[in-house]
Amino acid sequence: MSNDKCPQEFKDEVVRQVVINGYSVTDVARYAGMSDQSLLFASQG
Repeated sequence: MSNDKCPQEFKDEVVRQVVINGYSVTDVARYAGMSDQSLLFASQG
């Protein structure tokens, strides 16, 4: 079992919003209610 704190769906959505939809990491993080550093850390893996 994985120790990931974020579900794979969350990680996929972060990538989709940044890469496909063209939002900045800062914008996606703000929408998710977290800092951009936290978002990047949470979506790694």
